[in-house]
Amino acid sequence: VVAAIPEEITAENLAEAKDAVQAAWEAYEPVYEMYEDAPTSWTEEVWTAYDTLQKADIEVKDLTLKVFPITGEWSVNGEGLRVLTISGEGTYKGSYVLIKDGKRVEMNGWTDLRSETEPFGVVLTGITAIGNNAFASCKQLTQVDLGGVTEIGQSAFNGCSALAGINLEQVTAIGDSAFYNAFDTNAQVSITLKDASLGQHAFNKSRIDTLTATGLTAIGNQAFLGSTVKEVDIGVTANAQVAEAIFYQCKQLEKAAVTGDMLAKNVFRGCPKLAEVTLSDVTVIGSYAFYQCPALTSIQLPEGVTEIKEMAFKGASVLETINFPATLRTIGYEAFNGAALTGQFDLSHVEFIAFNAFNGNENISGITVSDSTTLEHSDIFRKVLHGFEERVVNILAGRFTLDPANAIDTLIPQGWTSNRTGAGNDDETYGGTQITKEARWSNGNSTVADVLIQAYYSD
Repeated sequence: VVAAIPEEITAENLAEAKDAVQAAWEAYEPVYEMYEDAPTSWTEEVWTAYDTLQKADIEVKDLTLKVFPITGEWSVNGEGLRVLTISGEGTYKGSYVLIKDGKRVEMNGWTDLRSETEPFGVVLTGITAIGNNAFASCKQLTQVDLGGVTEIGQSAFNGCSALAGINLEQVTAIGDSAFYNAFDTNAQVSITLKDASLGQHAFNKSRIDTLTATGLTAIGNQAFLGSTVKEVDIGVTANAQVAEAIFYQCKQLEKAAVTGDMLAKNVFRGCPKLAEVTLSDVTVIGSYAFYQCPALTSIQLPEGVTEIKEMAFKGASVLETINFPATLRTIGYEAFNGAALTGQFDLSHVEFIAFNAFNGNENISGITVSDSTTLEHSDIFRKVLHGFEERVVNILAGRFTLDPANAIDTLIPQGWTSNRTGAGNDDETYGGTQITKEARWSNGNSTVADVLIQAYYSD
């Protein structure tokens, strides 16, 4: 594989040389891994193979530098900070040739930077991408100048706990866990993103204060889970791919402005200080979106919202004020269970209200729905739903029959104990509601009947 790399690198064969070098690394790396943990009982044949591998190691690295020349040089900046300037082209993968006194000294890698015991900075020149794990666990890295970098690989700055900030405005792709558990606790870190995609866990547990992001094209699962962010202004494109639990358990988050459909499942779940939310261009409030947000007192839903999914505001125990825009059609299961909604609400434009959607909201004084609205059970409907009794009568009309008086058994006074009810009055299912019915004459002239109805949601 190494022999396929041209000895003379020219403009004409550069692309071929790059492909050959990539193939050499792909062939070399898994073989090297087999020899990393050397057993004490190596045979002469194994040692010979290992010597050959070491030579190939040197050869591959030398040839790599011919095709992807990346160099590093240390200096001291005006603030007295040691700075490593990494120069080259393409992707910095964590290895570079150290330049000292104008000469190549040795190949260094991310392991060398991890072992630094004093604070240092990094300046990237000519580099367009940072590879996976390139600066991972560099706990003394305090400053980074990305230069023209547009892509940051997986775990690239994972665990860089002394980093005082970074400018990401020109970066369009940030990989999984790129800044996991990163940034200095004592620094005021503001992150600005533009037209970027974020991998899963990209800023998970990161110590940042504010986030401003516009035009995001993708947000991975739990991208900011457990971070210390206090204020968020975030927007996504119309077709953005948005995963779950983006700001899940951000326990310092107080204020959030959201533009576009990014309120996926668990997006702000478990944010105990979240008190101010501004929404625009949103059509769906996802499942558990504001679940257990006990500081949220009010929220304005924009026109265009069509659905509030299950448990979206469950446990938002001080949420008193909300509007239901004319575009809203569906309110999901236990959507506001345990909230504190207050006042009257016109839901005549809503087509479906799911089971226990408003349970526990004792301060609701009235709810208006249309005749065509499909309702599942909620304990408060008997008290607050306008026209509830009439609605029940209409639903049950014509669904009861009584046998002749002489055909109905005498009942024991304690209750409905007859083993023979009116004909056809056994269990029936209407939609998702099961109705159990019993009827009996309640006077000697057989002109007045008592009816027992038991109805419950059965799906």
